[in-house]
Amino acid sequence: MSATMKFGAQTVQQNVDWSELLDFWHFLEQETRVESIWAMDHLVAPIEGELPELSCFESWTTLAAAAQATRRLRIGCLVTANTFRHPALLAKMAATLDHISAGRLVIAWALAGTRRSTAPSGSPSTRRASAWSAWTRRRPCCAP
Repeated sequence: MSATMKFGAQTVQQNVDWSELLDFWHFLEQETRVESIWAMDHLVAPIEGELPELSCFESWTTLAAAAQATRRLRIGCLVTANTFRHPALLAKMAATLDHISAGRLVIAWALAGTRRSTAPSGSPSTRRASAWSAWTRRRPCCAP
């Protein structure tokens, strides 16, 4: 069996009109061999020097729209920051999006976020490693 290389595209949803995102997704699906599209998971503008109040669409809502706007492309968040959402809420969101996308959801999940990006969510500004450790101790099925 020979391995084949697969390509995806990150579709940054910051400082862009919604119609531009739709056009880009349609282009990727119809005119390229790209197999997946990815959204960034930031609550504020992640690009250094950008103002936080500038437009930055929420990732999982954007992915739901991408799932409806496309039929072939796999969709995912690059990466989902576990510091923004309660694990039970994230699991429900993923199950719902997997249904909306007819099984095209790819989950990439990590301890992510800087103090600047987690502050708007109300997440504690603790060290990420200790947050991961505390979370997995409460959920043995997730421990290494």
